Amino acid sequence: MTAMCLSHPLWKGTASIGTELTFTRTDGTYSNDDQSHLSSDTRIRENNSAGFAEYDFTVGNFTFGAGLRFEHINSDYYSSGIREAEPSRTYNDWFPNASVAWQKDKWNWQLNYSRRINRPSYFQLRNFIQYDNRYTYEGGNPLLRPQLNHRLELSAIYSWLSLQVRYTYSQSTMCWVPVLEPDKRYILLCTRNYGDAQRLFASLVAAPRFGVYRPTVTLSFNKVFFDAEQYGSRLTHHRPLWRFELRNTFVAIPGQLCWACVSQVMPMTSFRASSIIGRLGRVSTNPSSTRRCWSTSMPTTFSRPVRNDGPPTASAPISPRIATTLTAPSA
Repeated sequence: MTAMCLSHPLWKGTASIGTELTFTRTDGTYSNDDQSHLSSDTRIRENNSAGFAEYDFTVGNFTFGAGLRFEHINSDYYSSGIREAEPSRTYNDWFPNASVAWQKDKWNWQLNYSRRINRPSYFQLRNFIQYDNRYTYEGGNPLLRPQLNHRLELSAIYSWLSLQVRYTYSQSTMCWVPVLEPDKRYILLCTRNYGDAQRLFASLVAAPRFGVYRPTVTLSFNKVFFDAEQYGSRLTHHRPLWRFELRNTFVAIPGQLCWACVSQVMPMTSFRASSIIGRLGRVSTNPSSTRRCWSTSMPTTFSRPVRNDGPPTASAPISPRIATTLTAPSA
């Protein structure tokens, strides 16, 4: 990789221009002696050239910034020494970004926009199937396309209180999914491209100080807008994910000894439910505690029954987790 960047003061700010050149060579060989799956011999030759320009300046309490990046990528995919046209790709993409910030006294506001790309890794592009067990295999996908993300983010800070709101719009969304192969008796795990998806995230954090007591309270909201039912999945995203965390920290000797107690409440994993019955269901507690260094943990799980179109087949647990930690400097 070769990179160069030049910066120079301009008017009330700083202008920067630069370029990046990357050349990548990747070889992969997979040999299967029992011939349960085909062996493969692949090569990927990729050239990436990019140029960018940025400018930042300050006027009063405001700071403005804008930038533009262009990327040209040429990727050649070879299987058994023969170049394949479909996995071989050429991309020409523009990636703009802009930001505005305002700061005065204890207030700090910032608004950002950016267009980004999430390219598949070479591991995701591999062209062979791996055996996990008799019912599960996993493999790569040479036909994967990059995922483009438009991100709009707002953050605000006042003294010990902070708010963050982020909206992301994704195109050609990449997902790691299990696929039931036709006429096969196993599930194939692989990464595939799907349609557009949207995500809304917000978090509110309060971190006041009361002498030796320094609590941190976090409340976050996460909502995905993605129509999985059109792909034959029963998993829905009609309900958001809420998370609450209370971290209690007591500083006995500043910089040397402190004790922290963390309580966390959030739904565990994903669930295939479109609605949840409102009343609280069973409560289960695991009294066993684990000890590592000076840390102890005692999780408690609250589960609520879930109602699907048919009989109840899943639950959406709410898991408060309480942990205490005592830390001291290393010897």
